[in-house]
Amino acid sequence: MLHFAKPKPTTLDSYLTEQRVLNYSYELVGGTKTYEVPEGFDSDCSRVLLGYGERVFDAACQLVREWKMMPRPWTAVYPAKVQLVPEAAVVVIARAFCCWWSNSARIVYTVDQ
Repeated sequence: MLHFAKPKPTTLDSYLTEQRVLNYSYELVGGTKTYEVPEGFDSDCSRVLLGYGERVFDAACQLVREWKMMPRPWTAVYPAKVQLVPEAAVVVIARAFCCWWSNSARIVYTVDQ
């Protein structure tokens, strides 16, 4: 959805309600869970060494749980405190120039390693 101002929570709540009940837009739901990219999927993977050890891993996991990988202030995730569990839904909001774009996303699976 395209917006000319940052969408209000009531707008995002309505959008999420509509999106949660829709079927996935692709057939291979969960198909990216293995390290082999399924045919027809694009691979966009980046890796950065953050350090070593359990403390670094735990800190990185916490930052992902808080959606801190999204660059601020031109992006946001709504609701900000959603649990990362399968079927949880969020709206990813991004600003480009004078417009805001919102896309819904659903968590299919998580990886904790």
